[in-house]
Amino acid sequence: MARRLATAKLYGRQQPKKGGQAMGCVVLLLAVLAPRVAIVLIFFLTDWLQQAYHGIVWPVLGFIFMPYTTLAWMGGMLSGGVQGGWALLVILAIVVDLLHLFGGSHYHRHFYHRGHVHHVEP
Repeated sequence: MARRLATAKLYGRQQPKKGGQAMGCVVLLLAVLAPRVAIVLIFFLTDWLQQAYHGIVWPVLGFIFMPYTTLAWMGGMLSGGVQGGWALLVILAIVVDLLHLFGGSHYHRHFYHRGHVHHVEP
């Protein structure tokens, strides 16, 4: 611990408050597992959506149709712009959201119409 404090002082960095990294992990886990819940919490507890979008229309549409993309875009905009790693994250979020929107219907159509589901007669 003393070594980390000395290193932080040497490079002019402040030590993070105790529990700060754990809270970041909880927020990240919530965003991955329940992005719409994360968006609602971010909307009511911070001003990040207003800073990233400068309006309410895009966050509402993102909440309904593409929640991962909404969160990734917000993170990129709050970090100085959607470039580099943030651009890759936004592209990945778009792919995940599109697969979520359209991938399930293709799977069910293919699976059920091929006769893979056997109904049990009562």
